[in-house]
Amino acid sequence: MKIEAAETLRIQLPLVNPFHTVHSEQSMRELMLLHITTDLGDGWGECSAFPTAGYSQETLDSAQNKIESAFLPALAGVEFDEWREVRDLLVGWEQSPAATHAIETAVADASLAALGRSLADDLGGTKSLIQVGVVVGFESDIETLLGVVAGYVADGYKRVKVKIRPGWDIDPLQALRSAFPSLALQVDANGSYSAADIERLCGLDAIELLMIEQPFPADDLEAHLKLAGVSATPVCLDESITSSTAARRAIEMGACSIVSVKPSMVGGLSEAVAIHDLCVDAGIDLWCGGMLESGIGRAAAVALASLPGFTLAADLSASDRYFARDITEPFLLEGSALRVPNGPGIGVHVENDALLEHGAVRRTIDLTAGL
Repeated sequence: MKIEAAETLRIQLPLVNPFHTVHSEQSMRELMLLHITTDLGDGWGECSAFPTAGYSQETLDSAQNKIESAFLPALAGVEFDEWREVRDLLVGWEQSPAATHAIETAVADASLAALGRSLADDLGGTKSLIQVGVVVGFESDIETLLGVVAGYVADGYKRVKVKIRPGWDIDPLQALRSAFPSLALQVDANGSYSAADIERLCGLDAIELLMIEQPFPADDLEAHLKLAGVSATPVCLDESITSSTAARRAIEMGACSIVSVKPSMVGGLSEAVAIHDLCVDAGIDLWCGGMLESGIGRAAAVALASLPGFTLAADLSASDRYFARDITEPFLLEGSALRVPNGPGIGVHVENDALLEHGAVRRTIDLTAGL
């Protein structure tokens, strides 16, 4: 297969409700899409980096520049047998994981669609439905938080993840547990605590959480190790998991008992599968995280989450959790699960009128620059 033409598209998807985390508050999700034309057909990928650095040092602008000026020209004129060969042709992919994921997904979409094979099948997926949860950002007060969670429980979500930070942790969580005694509840700190907070974090044990995700900064594995040694609540790593090498180090240290993997944060589907295999071998529970993706990125993540080692509910909510209108057919909640696309490629179709509605700005890439 050869890439014959390519374009990038920037879109802005209004969020149904503002989403507030430690790093930012968003009412609009800006994304970059990649559309390629090959001698076998078209393919779509998505770059789900954020517009500004914080959660990651890679931004939409830096990823788009890498794709347009380096990665795609490097693939011009190259013939490859299958999509897994692409990443090894991209010099410096480790520093641009979201850009790499976009290209890898687009090539996988085109090549597998030509074969009439779904991405989930090609990755080794075994599930037709994946259990999912919902993420709740910071709310203005506890009563508002309780109302938001009640709405999601009524929708059918059985697992809720709540963002926490110093000053917004024990009290709101105690209120949630009192209101929803049987709800599967977990928390995400996005690295906002320090080792000095270990005793306070152990105070969350009484709330009976599924896990505490990324309590300390990504590079502070020692603090995670200390917490894991004294907390009854399982410790999960997310931002620390940037590659299979990073995952192996954290697991061997004993810094976590659960791993969250996001393909756009680790450099694509190939690396995400390597982390999956590592966790299976080590007996580590695993789940697939989300990045406020459109239907393109969500389709790839849902396919990944269909692998057998993903033992916990994914952060891949139904499309209407975030968007009034997605750019593909929406992912719908079935009970507390999403259906894995089984059509060729990533299994979803991009709607051109939706792209127009969301202000798509297209740029055609000169593939001759690398020749």
